[in-house]
Amino acid sequence: MFSMFKSSKIVELKLPMPLIKERANILFIDNEKVELIETLQLEGWHVEYWDDVKSLKDLEEGKFDIIFLDIGGVGKAYAPTEEGFGILTRLKSVNPTVCVVAYSGMSFDASKAQFWAKADASLSKSAGAIDAIELLEELLTKKYNSKVLWDDFKSILKINHATDKQIELIQNAIFIDSKNSNKLEKLKVALSTISLSASTMGSLITIGTKIYKIIEAVAK
Repeated sequence: MFSMFKSSKIVELKLPMPLIKERANILFIDNEKVELIETLQLEGWHVEYWDDVKSLKDLEEGKFDIIFLDIGGVGKAYAPTEEGFGILTRLKSVNPTVCVVAYSGMSFDASKAQFWAKADASLSKSAGAIDAIELLEELLTKKYNSKVLWDDFKSILKINHATDKQIELIQNAIFIDSKNSNKLEKLKVALSTISLSASTMGSLITIGTKIYKIIEAVAK
């Protein structure tokens, strides 16, 4: 079925929202209780809550599809003065593909402009479940797309000075070898030819795994 991947052009595969909803992992990081979470969970969303940044590694490696991040009161262990903004800056520098929603009760002002500008989207703490669900569906529809994910993957490779030949080998490992049982091992071998930090390697494996899952779901 996937002989289409033998060409240099990447075919765009998308998942319908019910399948996206089954797979998506959402995280709220806020030092205050988020009432919205219970409603989202009742609606079938997989939502986790942290009252502070518990693992920078998990955030950097893209373990969560969407991160709702408060600007204040979180991340002091990693960014004592900048807090949430420092965490956002770090995530975007290490893994630009991480999707972060600025989640704050503060009104917009010039001093917080960089926080809103760096985030992929924003949601006020006063927003209801309908607004949150509409935002989730909008962001995840874009995210669960084989071509978008590959473009994200490729942008990280280029930041890390991968050659065109290396990118081609990795593209083949993801798309042409997607039906092989040892596809992840082949991907790791292909990635090992590039000098990557542990967090960057983790990010790429996470994105590659998502592409594999989309291909498998569409094939069923």
